[in-house]
Amino acid sequence: MGEIVKVVCLSLCFLAMTIFSKEFAPNPEWQYKPDKLLSTISVSVTLKDTDRSKDLPVRVTAPKVKSKNPVIIWSHGAFGSKDGYDPLVKFWAESGYVVVQPTHSDSLALMSVEERRKALGYLAQGKFPPGIFKNWRERALDIKFVLDSLDKLSEIVPELSGCIDATKIGVGGHSYGAFTTQVIAGATVRTLSGERISLSDKRPIAFVAISPSGPDGLFDTKSFSEINRPMLLITGSNDFGRGGQTALWRRRAYELLPEGDKFLLWIEGAYHDFGGISGLTRATRRWFAPKFMGDENQKHLEIVRSATLAFWDAYLKGDERAKEFLKARKIERAGGVTLNAK
Repeated sequence: MGEIVKVVCLSLCFLAMTIFSKEFAPNPEWQYKPDKLLSTISVSVTLKDTDRSKDLPVRVTAPKVKSKNPVIIWSHGAFGSKDGYDPLVKFWAESGYVVVQPTHSDSLALMSVEERRKALGYLAQGKFPPGIFKNWRERALDIKFVLDSLDKLSEIVPELSGCIDATKIGVGGHSYGAFTTQVIAGATVRTLSGERISLSDKRPIAFVAISPSGPDGLFDTKSFSEINRPMLLITGSNDFGRGGQTALWRRRAYELLPEGDKFLLWIEGAYHDFGGISGLTRATRRWFAPKFMGDENQKHLEIVRSATLAFWDAYLKGDERAKEFLKARKIERAGGVTLNAK
């Protein structure tokens, strides 16, 4: 009798281990990772923009290597700061990128106590404070100023000396940061007077827009026709717009792009925070528009990490393995994922 019990217990343990490994073990077919993760440094400094009489706080996260690395300028979402998005930023830096994060003027970190109190009051009601998106020009100018300041960063952060390859620059962002990225990439803004404004910058060679803005408000159906460089857009079925638009509105930002190295990653069931890309704590995420941000989801986070790194490697490093990963749409083997390309 004892032997039978022993055999049954061993069988159940083996079954449990099999189920666990299938569900939770890394899947090499869809998880794109570097062969080796590098040690990193993270330094915060303030850049002084004399032309705008503005101090711009930035954080630089970079690998500890004495070789030139591509640069990613990352733009945070509304109310965020340079100190967010560690789940993405640290992974990219560990994979051989210098990541620079400016803090835009809509950040809660730069607001006065009274401004912050009012903003949090609106957010607690699931609303955005009025006028929060009026600084869209300043955001684009922040990115341009960071691009102008790469040499300066190497001077004031000794660890960066000789480590920045200014010929290989990517710009990316999430939510309001995706809007900023689209503008830098060449999306034109239509004003109420009918004027069409471009703040495109020619220096970046590739772009990642997570939760991009579709044609509504500042963008219209003609806004995206001049985006001619490689771009990866990411959204999901629960990634609603701030005005209640469905995720199909975000998909339109891809559909209206001209052909040529354009990608749309669609994640079924993904919310605005894609399982935790912002780095917010669980308590903060549940307080801050939980139906909008969604809960933690490690699989969605890993999908975003894999797809973005493959895109950066393909278009900033010219990596053949990354190009094949995208071409073969290996990310779709994760299930519930579609990668469109044109």
